[in-house]
Amino acid sequence: TTRSEIKAVPKAKAKPPKSDIKAAADAQIKAAVEAHTAETLAQLKISASRGQKCVPGHVMDGLRNRTTLKLKEVRSLGTAMISKKLSLAEEIAVSQYIAFIKR
Repeated sequence: TTRSEIKAVPKAKAKPPKSDIKAAADAQIKAAVEAHTAETLAQLKISASRGQKCVPGHVMDGLRNRTTLKLKEVRSLGTAMISKKLSLAEEIAVSQYIAFIKR
């Protein structure tokens, strides 16, 4: 056989270490939670500008559903953990909104 007849065998891609996978998942979770905080803050401002006392439930339900789907895509978080992360994000958004209106 000649060199032109020999085909290179493709090497299998090495799997990243578990610590890298966890770090990437943690970064994606953090990004999803920060996005939820920012979107909640934006909805608080929009609702206030319309003279509403709170963000309409259907708006927050949609926002929560989108964030929940993002979190479930990253890795399988339990419902309780997702709920805690959403609650924390919304608490932060409310605190930021209160600081915004006090300025």
